[in-house]
Amino acid sequence: MFSYQKASRNGFTLIELLVVIAIIAILAAILFPVFAQVREKARQTTCVSNEKQMGLAIAQYVQDYDEHYPQANSAAGDQWYDNVNPYVKNGEKYAGLSFGKGGIWDCPSFPHINGQGQNYGASLGLFVDNWARPAIQPTWSLSAVDAPADKIMVAEKGFNNAGGSWSTFTTVESEWLINWNNLNASGNFDESKDGSDFSATKGDRDQSTSEAPWGWEGGWTVRYRHQKACNVLFCDGHVKSMHAGSIKWYKNVYIPNVYEAGMDQEGFGWSNKVH
Repeated sequence: MFSYQKASRNGFTLIELLVVIAIIAILAAILFPVFAQVREKARQTTCVSNEKQMGLAIAQYVQDYDEHYPQANSAAGDQWYDNVNPYVKNGEKYAGLSFGKGGIWDCPSFPHINGQGQNYGASLGLFVDNWARPAIQPTWSLSAVDAPADKIMVAEKGFNNAGGSWSTFTTVESEWLINWNNLNASGNFDESKDGSDFSATKGDRDQSTSEAPWGWEGGWTVRYRHQKACNVLFCDGHVKSMHAGSIKWYKNVYIPNVYEAGMDQEGFGWSNKVH
């Protein structure tokens, strides 16, 4: 007798292959954004670590200089990065000076166009700008900050489509708030109108100097690169990730007397008072 034996199947049918490919495509579509978020979260963590180290370095500098903050730019041209660099000994130098590039000065999410440094900027006014000024303004002491746990000292900022950028982030009221009618009946700032609506809009993405209306302002506005969040270092030394719109100009950026003096020094006569 002859026995019948069913032939074995050694491959997949076309339908089965298409089903497998479809499943892989669906999984990829689901997982790739998750992987991107995880990667950006890791970059954000690195950026937070950078700012924590900056905070420690600035604190050591302040203790060595009679509790005074460094200059953003000195008359000799060095910036605050160079002033605190001896306390971190990290990053790159050019002609013996550090301009905020390399090591802890590099945010992994910064675009690094034209090899630009200065990923992080100090508070405009609090770190005084004495570069090419007719009169040298003295540095501010710790006591000048009214609420150290609320006021931002260093923040991530934008870039310029050039080799250099700003050493500070802007504190100018008009760069943060669209509505300037913020005084109450008593003539004081109405905190119910506080926010960062204009800053959040401008910080939505990086701008180059060729894109109006940013120009050189693109390099000194804060940036929300980490999944719409910006890492900021406060004057008391703690670091926090703040989402676009959550930074409040009056509460977190404006420092009484320091702000007005900074606006006068920068030549912003139209914005040297709270509106």
